[in-house]
Amino acid sequence: MTTNSRDSAVVCILDDDDSVRDSLTALLEPLSIRIFTYSNAQDFLDSLENEAAPDCLITEVDLPGLSGLQLLEQLSRLGHHVPTIFLSRNGDVRTAVHAMRVGAVDFIEKPFINGTLLQNVKKIISTRENRSSTE
Repeated sequence: MTTNSRDSAVVCILDDDDSVRDSLTALLEPLSIRIFTYSNAQDFLDSLENEAAPDCLITEVDLPGLSGLQLLEQLSRLGHHVPTIFLSRNGDVRTAVHAMRVGAVDFIEKPFINGTLLQNVKKIISTRENRSSTE
């Protein structure tokens, strides 16, 4: 976890690959956000018992146990509408369409282009900041 100001945006990364979590953390750290990483969906869900839902979720589609798609469906049932970016090693059109239908902001195939992912996260964060400034 990277900790900055309590008012900074929170991004959660879910991927069962340590190196992907590490590289995503390194990519996002310059944004001055709080970053939490998880290797599976259940650990992420357990964290929601003590924390508010994150401002952005980056998740692998094919997680062990509860998949990324199942996770987003469960979050929606629980009333958490989290802007989500899906990553996939084996992306296909059907899976991408399903992801968008359950509320994904984007669906990016691995290996991904850092700039594309970074732009999406920045856009989500700026939307959060604009929403906060009008409240």
